[in-house]
Amino acid sequence: MSQFLWFLEEEDSVDITFDNGSGETISIKEISDGLKGELFTEDGWISRFSRKKNME
Repeated sequence: MSQFLWFLEEEDSVDITFDNGSGETISIKEISDGLKGELFTEDGWISRFSRKKNME
């Protein structure tokens, strides 16, 4: 997963966006400090969305 997130960050031809509900399109690259690193932060993807919280 972390390699895929790194790829998304580095590859200019790929971007994932979403509509914020107000008609504004937002890029996940623009709102992230680093997609790969966000997996493991206290409020990151794993702690928020995973059933298996401990990834050690």
